[in-house]
Amino acid sequence: MSSEFKTIRVAVVGIGSWGKAIVKTLRNEVSDVQLSHVVTSNSEVAPLLPEQTKILASWDELVTYSDEFDCVVAALPPHLNLPLAQLLLPLGIPLFMEKPLALSAQDAHTVLSLATRHQSIVHIDHIDLYNPAVVEIAARLNSPVTSVSGKIGAAYPRRAIMRPLWEYSPHFIAASLKLIASRPISISACYDNIAPELQDQEQRELVTVAIRFENGAQATIQAGNGMINKTRMLTVSATNQQFEFVDRDAVPLKENNKEIAVDPTLPLAKSLTHFVNKVRTGNNSLTDFSEGVRVIEILEAADRALDERREVKL
Repeated sequence: MSSEFKTIRVAVVGIGSWGKAIVKTLRNEVSDVQLSHVVTSNSEVAPLLPEQTKILASWDELVTYSDEFDCVVAALPPHLNLPLAQLLLPLGIPLFMEKPLALSAQDAHTVLSLATRHQSIVHIDHIDLYNPAVVEIAARLNSPVTSVSGKIGAAYPRRAIMRPLWEYSPHFIAASLKLIASRPISISACYDNIAPELQDQEQRELVTVAIRFENGAQATIQAGNGMINKTRMLTVSATNQQFEFVDRDAVPLKENNKEIAVDPTLPLAKSLTHFVNKVRTGNNSLTDFSEGVRVIEILEAADRALDERREVKL
């Protein structure tokens, strides 16, 4: 993709609740994009779209219209990312996918192999990599990170397609990999107690995953749908620094208990803008995407650690 394209034409696949948020963000917060196509079976979404946007009933139709858009942004369940990638990447179509990338490391590596073979522009929406607070932490670090501790979750119903651990934890696993910048070597995991008021008919779980890294650092992430309040908290420690990020606080970031101002732009807008800029400049680096594959490997290892009640080597 040449940088001569000022306006990037985007096709969106999947207009569920998150797909609607993507459409709104593309229209209102991402510069120089045009929503050219959407793929959805829901005819009621038309009022959300620009008048010129074409509505397609099936993603197979994207092949027919491939000369009318520059990239695809998909808001699909994870088991559908691989078949969509198998359709689009051989055609040279850049692809944005939601987390988690897949429901198995095998499928994740298959997508990575496709992207490598076709020199594809691909992106996984681990939005906390683009969260201004996390970006600010990375910029302010003056020594290696020794530990990351996070809590992320809510009390929402369990999704049929995947367990809550896989739904909630990928964002903070990806952020930990980025901030610690060392090879993860082992995973342990355990179930935590759920508050009595949440012991209902929903299939709830609360899991703590501990990741040990080659450089001695450790990340500990509690995630699941067994939290009474919607929670997104991250503590990052280095030799002489401690950062605390609490989403939705009036000032969400502190360094050594001192409030730090951060860019108020929402992480989704930052993530979409990053992808659009990759499309605009033809940036097909797979470094971040490969880390997304590593996230799936860690989640698989966490499942094994829970089932076998032991630490699992990577």
